Amino acid sequence: RAGALQEKLATDFPAVPEYRSQLANSHNSLGTLLVYLGKWGKAEEQFRKGLALREKLVADFPAMPEYRQNLAASQANLGLLLSCHGKRDEAEGQYRKALALHEKLAADFPAVPEYRFDLAHSHDNLGNLLSEVGKRPEAEEQYRKALALQEKLTADFPAVPEYRMRLAASQANLGNLLCDHGDRAEAETQYRKALVIQEKLTADFPAVPEYRSQLANSHKNLGRLLSYVGKWGEAEGQCRKTLVIQEKLAADFPTVPQYRRDLAIGHSNLGSVISELGMRPEAEEQYRKALVIQEKLSADFPAIPEYRSDLANSHNNLGFLLHVLGKSADSLGWFDKAIAILRPIHEAEPQNVTVKSTLNYSYANRALANDTLQKYVEAVKDWDKAVELRPKEEQPPFLANRAFSKVRAGQVAEAVAEVVELRKLPDWSSDHVYNFACTYAIASTKIANKKKEYADTAVELLQQAVKAGYNETAHMKTDTDLDPLRDREDFKKLLAELEKKFPPKQEVRPPPRADK
Repeated sequence: RAGALQEKLATDFPAVPEYRSQLANSHNSLGTLLVYLGKWGKAEEQFRKGLALREKLVADFPAMPEYRQNLAASQANLGLLLSCHGKRDEAEGQYRKALALHEKLAADFPAVPEYRFDLAHSHDNLGNLLSEVGKRPEAEEQYRKALALQEKLTADFPAVPEYRMRLAASQANLGNLLCDHGDRAEAETQYRKALVIQEKLTADFPAVPEYRSQLANSHKNLGRLLSYVGKWGEAEGQCRKTLVIQEKLAADFPTVPQYRRDLAIGHSNLGSVISELGMRPEAEEQYRKALVIQEKLSADFPAIPEYRSDLANSHNNLGFLLHVLGKSADSLGWFDKAIAILRPIHEAEPQNVTVKSTLNYSYANRALANDTLQKYVEAVKDWDKAVELRPKEEQPPFLANRAFSKVRAGQVAEAVAEVVELRKLPDWSSDHVYNFACTYAIASTKIANKKKEYADTAVELLQQAVKAGYNETAHMKTDTDLDPLRDREDFKKLLAELEKKFPPKQEVRPPPRADK
C-alpha cells in the first residue's frame, strides 16, 4: 500500500527526488519481506526495481552521499539474494559495485564513521561469498580488511557498542574461514577474541537480546571447532553454554521466532556432539526437543520455508541416529518425512540453495540406509536424486557412493566406467579409495574376461588407500566385498602389514553419514 502511494507521488512529481527515494525504500522493504516468506522470485523483482530507482538518483544527484549509500545497500541486498539462488558470479558483481561505492564514501568523508562501518560490512559480505565459492585467499583478504576497519572504529569510538558487536562478527567470520580450511589454532584465537567482546557487551547491556544471541553464536562456533579436532568433551561444554543462553532468550522473548529457531538448532547441535560421545539416548532426547520446537514454528509460520527446512533436518538427525544404532529399517521413515517436507519447497523455489542442499543430504542419507539394508536398486535411485541436487563441481563424492551401490545392484559395467572417470580426479579420501577398491573386487567376479585385471586394480587401490591413511584393520578383515581377493598373496601381505601397524579394535565402526 505504501509503495502504491509512493509510486503515484513519484509519477505526479518527478522533479522531487525524495518521492523517488521513498519509493525505492518501499521496494527494498517489500523485497526483504518476500525473502523471509520464501518468495525469492518476487523479492528479486522488488530489489531490482529499487536498484533502478537508486541508480537514477545517483546519476541525477552525484553529490548526494545518502543516495550513494542507499544504492550500495540495494546492491548488497540483491547480491545476497543472488548468492542464495546460486548465481554467485552475478552476486559477486553486485557486491563489488557496493564495495566501490563504500570505498569512495569512506574516502570522501573520512570524518563520518558510518561510512567506514558500511565499508567494513561490505568487505565482510564479499568475504562470505568468496568463501562459499572456495576462494579462500581472496576471502581471507576481505575479512582481514573488514577486521582492520572494525578494530580502528572500536578504538576511535569505544563507547559505541554497535562497533564492538560488528568487530566480534568480523572475528567470527575470519574464524569460520580459518576453521573450515584447517587453520584451527588461529580460528580458535579469533573465536575467543569474539567471545571476550560479546561477554563484555552482554554484561554492559544485559537488556539487549542481540548481544546475548551473538554470544551464544560464538559459543556455538567454538563448539563446532572443538568437535572438528576431536575435543568432544569441550565441544559439549560449549554447546551447553549456547543452550543456556538460547533457552533464556526464548523464554524472555516468546514472540520472537528467531530465538526459538536458534534454540532448536542448539538442541540439534548438542545432540550431534553427545552422540559422538556415545550418549545416544540423550542425543535422541535433544533431537526430539528440537523437533517439537520446529513443528510448532512450522505450524505458526507455514509461509516461512526455513522453518520447514529446519524441521526436515531434525527428521534427518533422528533417522541417522537410528541408522547408527543398527536400525536402518526404522530410519527410512524419518528420511521419507524429511524428503516429503523438502520436495514441495524445492519445487516451488528451486533457487533456494539451503533447501536444495538439505534435500540432497536427505536422499543421500536414505541411500546409505538402503545400502545397509542391501536395497541397492533403491539406493542407486536415491543417489541419482542426490547427484541431481548438487552443482557439478560438488557431485564427485556422491557419484562415488552411487558407483559403489551400482556394482552391488548388478550394474557392474556402469559402476566400473564411473569409477574409471572418478579416479582421474585428485584429492580422494582414503575411505573413497577403499570403496573404489571394493567396486573393482566385486566386479572381478562378475565379468570373466576382466577377473585378473579388476582384482589387480582392487589390490592396487587398497594399497593406495592404506598409504592415504586408511587404518580400519577389523573392517578390511571382515568386509565381504573383498572376499574375491583373500587368496591373493599381495592382499594377505597388505592385510598383515595393516594389522601389525593398526591392531583391530573391538568396537564396531559406525556407518558413514552423508553430510560429513
